[in-house]
Amino acid sequence: MPKIKCTFNEKLQSEYTFLKKCQKPAQEYKIECIVCGAAFSIEHGEQKLAADEGIFAYHTCKHSQSLSSMDCTSQLVRKLYVNKFTRGRTKTKSIITNVFLPYAVNVLKKDLLK
Repeated sequence: MPKIKCTFNEKLQSEYTFLKKCQKPAQEYKIECIVCGAAFSIEHGEQKLAADEGIFAYHTCKHSQSLSSMDCTSQLVRKLYVNKFTRGRTKTKSIITNVFLPYAVNVLKKDLLK
């Protein structure tokens, strides 16, 4: 079965406000995080997987779970649901420190300046 190419549209933009379409030439199938500047492909639907990985990282942080436990959780998710799911402790830590932390600091700064 051929893969369907995904593009970043207005619906996705309103759902994921921290993402924007990549402005670099010949990269219409990439999106960029406005918080950390990371760019990644959505050409074959990877934006859903990336969003799911972010949700798991947020859940881990919110409930003060051990980053080490995410290696096991990631293996379970991969075995039961999504074979491409690879968010272990290293990726979780990276998402928390490079995406959530800068965003939270910016929100806090804005609130304190009000």
